[in-house]
Amino acid sequence: MSYWGVHIGVAGITTALVLFLLAPTLPARRLVIAVSGFWAVIPDFHHVMDPVPAIQSAWLAILHDSALANVFWFHRVIDRADPGDRVVYSMTMWAALLVVLAATELAIRRQRRVLTQE
Repeated sequence: MSYWGVHIGVAGITTALVLFLLAPTLPARRLVIAVSGFWAVIPDFHHVMDPVPAIQSAWLAILHDSALANVFWFHRVIDRADPGDRVVYSMTMWAALLVVLAATELAIRRQRRVLTQE
């Protein structure tokens, strides 16, 4: 299992870089990155299903603990890579996500400035 910060970090970094390369002028770029992070943690919704154990166990069996979880930004692969739930991985991914977001935003703004000066 891995903390949700790792899942959001992987999804956010990957989405930010793909959008930077393929669609840097997309108006809803930040929204797409946020939705991508949300998509990555959908398999972990079983944590909020404690009041309904039947739904929680079904969610775990059908989604979280199956290969289907990999559709959500390789959720299962990431969980298996960090079986100890290390906080340092989560914090590192958050820091990396912030660096990637800042770098891509600065590069896009610089590119816009160059294009408007021509």
